[in-house]
Amino acid sequence: FTYNAAASACGNRGKWVEAFAVLAEMASARVESDALTYTAVFSACRKSRQWAKASDLLTELLSSCVELDTVTYNVAASACGKRGKWV
Repeated sequence: FTYNAAASACGNRGKWVEAFAVLAEMASARVESDALTYTAVFSACRKSRQWAKASDLLTELLSSCVELDTVTYNVAASACGKRGKWV
């Protein structure tokens, strides 16, 4: 069992609350999240139409030192773009 596996399971099912809970648990356990983690969270937001949550997370990540990959940016854009808003 890994955090990324849990985040991916949440992302695949559109369980955004649970996906953010995985992020919070990772932070409290001092486990570093990565592009895969954030891709899963953005996927959960997209599938559950939580555009504001996706937009807020992307804004937070853009001001941090987290390195994201092309896949993460594409899923984030899709999650934010569903409501016609980009950061």
